[in-house]
Amino acid sequence: MSLGVFIWALLSIALLGFLGWTAFILARQKSTWREFARQRNLRFKVRGFLLSPEITGVIRDYSIALFTAEHGSEQSRTTRKMSAIEIVLKSAMPVGGAVGSGDMVALIQGRGYSQEYKPKIKAWDKEYIAMSHNARFLKAYLTKERLAALIKLMKTKNVWVIFIFNGPDTLLRIDTPDALDDLDKLNKTMEKLLEVAGVLELAEGESQRLVAEAEASISKSDTAPSLKEPPEDGGLALELEED
Repeated sequence: MSLGVFIWALLSIALLGFLGWTAFILARQKSTWREFARQRNLRFKVRGFLLSPEITGVIRDYSIALFTAEHGSEQSRTTRKMSAIEIVLKSAMPVGGAVGSGDMVALIQGRGYSQEYKPKIKAWDKEYIAMSHNARFLKAYLTKERLAALIKLMKTKNVWVIFIFNGPDTLLRIDTPDALDDLDKLNKTMEKLLEVAGVLELAEGESQRLVAEAEASISKSDTAPSLKEPPEDGGLALELEED
């Protein structure tokens, strides 16, 4: 056997092994997500033999979505597939802003927010980001309890987090390379996200109080924009391709 044929055989075996493993994981994922959707009374959609499924529906009054997202890289033409879970919150925020970690940081930086807020607490990692059209509102909103919930989520291994809001649209999302093909882990992950979403919700009348608190803290020399007419964000499309 020539060296060229030997190398070709090794590459073929490696490729077949990779495809076999990928198909195995995908089959496990489909089975797990189907059972998760059945247990939670959610919609389950199969998109193709070699494509990840999708789940949509409502859990405890929260609209949720579970799907596979593709993340591109500026340094490479390749894309990275990750499992994504989205939860739509019920709160309508009076100003646009976002908090995030991992590759979500670049996404937030590209949305045109004018001010960054850096919480002065030890647990806040310099790799995290919190931006808004008015940092004073963000500071007032991010209470000790909310910061703790977000930081705990962002510290989760191999998880990118984004909490983004603009008027009536408020979204909490995580992306992870984990296929979430273990039912127990998927349930725990969803419960954890729902718990964080509950902490992030505005209390009755809190929106007006936070705006008043932020406005009252603005001095004549402050450059922070008014919260009465927040700039437009243009919606919450995250511009991440779905598989």
